[in-house]
Amino acid sequence: MIRLVFDLFDQRRAINGVLVYLAAHDIRLPYRLRGGPARGELVWRRPNRYTLGEMLTNPAYAGAYAYGRRSVDPRRQRPGHPGSGRIKREPGGMVLLKERWPAYISWGSYERNCAQVTANRAHHAGVPRGGPSLLAGLLVCGRCGRRMASVYPAGGHCLRYACAPAVSARR
Repeated sequence: MIRLVFDLFDQRRAINGVLVYLAAHDIRLPYRLRGGPARGELVWRRPNRYTLGEMLTNPAYAGAYAYGRRSVDPRRQRPGHPGSGRIKREPGGMVLLKERWPAYISWGSYERNCAQVTANRAHHAGVPRGGPSLLAGLLVCGRCGRRMASVYPAGGHCLRYACAPAVSARR
C-alpha cells in the first residue's frame, strides 16, 4: 500500500489525485496505534490529505533518519496538549542521516515529491469572506500566527477581530 501511494503520486502529481484514487477503490492505509489497550497494533484506516502529505514529505520513506523536522512555538502551545505548538522548521535546523534503513523511494524521488507538494500549494494570504469585514480571512494573529476571526458582538452592529483559537475556545 505504501508503494502504491508513491506510484500514484508519480502518476498524478497531486495529493488530491492520490486521495481520489484511494477513496474510489476503498483502499486503506496502515496506522500503528500509539495508545490505549491495543497500543502498538496495526490498524487500517481511510486515507486523508494530511496523512498523504506527511507520507510524501517524510524523509523516513526514503530511508533517512530525521530529527527536528518540527520545532515548538511556545506561543502556540495549549496547556494540557503536549503535541500542540509544533511548527515546520527550515531544513537547516534538523539532523538528517541518509541511508539508515530500507527505503520505499529513492532520495531523488523524495526531493521531487517535496518540490511538487510545495508547488501545488496555494500561494495566497487568505480568502476574503463576505460581510462588512474587509479583512476577514486575511489577518493573522501577532501572538500565535493563526488566522484571526471576524467577531460581530452586540447583534452584529459592530465588528472586531479576534484570535480564532480564542474565539472557538469560548464557544
